Amino acid sequence: MTARKTARKEFDFYPTPRSAARVVFDFLARQDIEECPSMLDPAAGDGALIRAGRDWRPEAHWSAIEIDGRHEGALEEHAEFVQIDNALTCEWPWDTHVVANPPFRELDEFWAKLSEHRIRHATWCAMFHPVAWWSAEKRRHLAVRPDFMLALGWRPKFHPQAGAAHKPMQDFAWSVLAPVAERCTRWERVERPDEVPQLTLLRGGGR
Repeated sequence: MTARKTARKEFDFYPTPRSAARVVFDFLARQDIEECPSMLDPAAGDGALIRAGRDWRPEAHWSAIEIDGRHEGALEEHAEFVQIDNALTCEWPWDTHVVANPPFRELDEFWAKLSEHRIRHATWCAMFHPVAWWSAEKRRHLAVRPDFMLALGWRPKFHPQAGAAHKPMQDFAWSVLAPVAERCTRWERVERPDEVPQLTLLRGGGR
């Protein structure tokens, strides 16, 4: 249940808003990534991230893992490979870059799996999450910190039907792992996609 006593959606299914998805793909567009990359969304839902990713690289080869079989048909329209399975227990495709908006209750487990995937395959891995997730005491000493933090300069709406009076209650960010770990975390505040973000180097955050 949320603070307003409304039931959470089953499987924490909240499709990534397109403006928020564009942030990570604009970032990846600035990196040295092969022309036809292999991509994976391990918490694919109905394919919102994959659809946004097609704007970045239409020729990319997408794999999708989703635990809810009701989304299989929608995913097959946009991904070359679809697997209905628990992404935390199944094997992920090799040598894929990963972009994920996992269920909130499983963020810790997904971050651990993304970290392992980066070590094994030296690929880019990104996870969408509330900014406050990193603030919890139990995460202050995680062995793997992000190489880049893309902090959204606005609070995204996850309910398209919400009216103008609706005010989202959380700040969100993308935590990104580079193929080779950086010595420190680079923090980038990203305004809406039509504005130019600024890059700041933070002290600490090393491994």
